[in-house]
Amino acid sequence: MTEKYILAIDEGTTSTRAIIFDHDGREVASAQKEFHQYFPEPGWVEHDANKIWMAVQTTIANAFIRAFGLIKLPQLALPTNVKRPLFGTRIQVSQFIMQ
Repeated sequence: MTEKYILAIDEGTTSTRAIIFDHDGREVASAQKEFHQYFPEPGWVEHDANKIWMAVQTTIANAFIRAFGLIKLPQLALPTNVKRPLFGTRIQVSQFIMQ
């Protein structure tokens, strides 16, 4: 029987993490990549969506390489309807986090 795995992507405020779990829920491998934050005005943080998308792709590839020694991922599909993000992202930051 072929082993089955689950790939989880954790998108945080400062970094992206990709984690591969086995069928029993044990972590097989993970990878993390930080991305830059911009502070356009007090209480706001802005991210470059292209850098987030690149971080997602990089962490997925690195997690697969760490787990299986793969460089070519022929069965990995990342659905998307655009080739690149059209705009950045901006979120309001809690004052508790800023302290």
